Amino acid sequence: MKADISATIEEVLVKASKILKIPRRDIFSYKIIKKSLDARKKPHYVYTIALDCSLEGDYIEPSFELPKLNTSKRVAVIGYGPAGIFASLYLNRAGFDVTVFEQGECIEDRKKSVDKFIKTGKLNKTSNIQFGEGGAGTFSDGKLTSRSKNILGYEVLKTLVKYGANEEILYISNPHLGTDNIQRIVTSIRQDSINNGVNINFRSLLSNIEINDNIEITVNENMYEFDYLVLAIGHSSRSTFRMLEGKLQMESKPFAVGFRIEHKQDFINKAQYGEYNLGAAEYKLTHKSSDRGIYSFCMCPGGVVVPAQTEEDTIVVNGMSYYSRDLENSNSAIVASIGPKDYGNDLFSGMEFQEKIEKVAYSLTGSYRAPVQMTKDFINGVKSTEIGSIKPTYPLGYELCDLSKIYPDYINDSIVEALKSFDRKIKMFSTGESILTGVETRTSSPIRITRNKDTFETSIENIYAIGEGSGYAGGIVSSAIDGIRIAERIVMKEAK
Repeated sequence: MKADISATIEEVLVKASKILKIPRRDIFSYKIIKKSLDARKKPHYVYTIALDCSLEGDYIEPSFELPKLNTSKRVAVIGYGPAGIFASLYLNRAGFDVTVFEQGECIEDRKKSVDKFIKTGKLNKTSNIQFGEGGAGTFSDGKLTSRSKNILGYEVLKTLVKYGANEEILYISNPHLGTDNIQRIVTSIRQDSINNGVNINFRSLLSNIEINDNIEITVNENMYEFDYLVLAIGHSSRSTFRMLEGKLQMESKPFAVGFRIEHKQDFINKAQYGEYNLGAAEYKLTHKSSDRGIYSFCMCPGGVVVPAQTEEDTIVVNGMSYYSRDLENSNSAIVASIGPKDYGNDLFSGMEFQEKIEKVAYSLTGSYRAPVQMTKDFINGVKSTEIGSIKPTYPLGYELCDLSKIYPDYINDSIVEALKSFDRKIKMFSTGESILTGVETRTSSPIRITRNKDTFETSIENIYAIGEGSGYAGGIVSSAIDGIRIAERIVMKEAK
């Protein structure tokens, strides 16, 4: 049902009563299922609402619950991002003895490490914007979008609300948390998990796996035995991927690379909403160049570009915004899909391509200052001499560089073609005041740990790989869903 953007919920209910041809007084309760914005022509909201028009009860929402087992089986969860958090949370509820090992720090200490890197250039290689409690999504826009229509997606959102998220995420389209809310919610989940018996260990790096009578793992030179092992290692855990070679079946997978583009948020707002004041606007742009897709990714309205490297003498960037999305610039990745034909067919060819690109980006400035270029200059193949009114938000500083020196021509040409296309979709998107910052290389995992499509087990029984690092999920919600699914599979196996 359509409603004016200024309509109150009472006005929406009155309109619904007229559509249904019933008195407003006969609507005893309601539940907003979805609320989305249609910004075409005159902007309006589109509501999907469940109405109770009887005296017999309220709307019953879908629910999910795992059975509680009487078990002493021990489960190790490696990594405490969304997949690891939800796997450990639901396995603990089902009665398992759960121990978490996370190579990074808890959020409180992780923030200090990130701040220290920004202030001094001293990188903590195991606790940074990629690694640590909450995963890479801790320092992001906190988008909660997912293509999955599984009931578990709603279960993830309900769990986030339980631990402090605003209830609006249950029904608004394209919900987000913001980095400030993510950090608060993840801390609340951790504290509750510890209170319920989950053993959570930070600064704890997995260095080996051996299979004997049980699963033996080595963490910080200490050996532990478990009945089940859940690998929720994240898409940037290169040392762990290399350690797993020859132990588990893995394969190279395609991913995408490119740059971050920044605009003034006011420009994006006016381009999307015209003169209507509807908050920080987003965009999603795609282009097909031959057999290569180029698209915007992880758009952060009213946010900043942040340093996301995990190795010294490299440049990697990502986007982050707070819940309010009220900073001056918007940013988004503009990335081109790549595959084995671009970088080779060996297992680690894609990962090595990432490493090479990140080092090249660093070499352009010889420091942790990011290489930047006006978008229109990148398109025209000239080095920028000034940046105009748009100021890069990358906190370690920047230098004007020729970004075409970073990627091979086939990637540069595809991105240029896409930027010209995007300029036709949003006027002056590429030829106006915007700037590119290099490089965005951590869009998804370059490795997939193969798993059984039914049991979700890897090539070794009782070992599971989940989340972005497994190559089977992408983003907060889909990774969290993967964590619940693995908990469900382990419960099913143990209950037989």
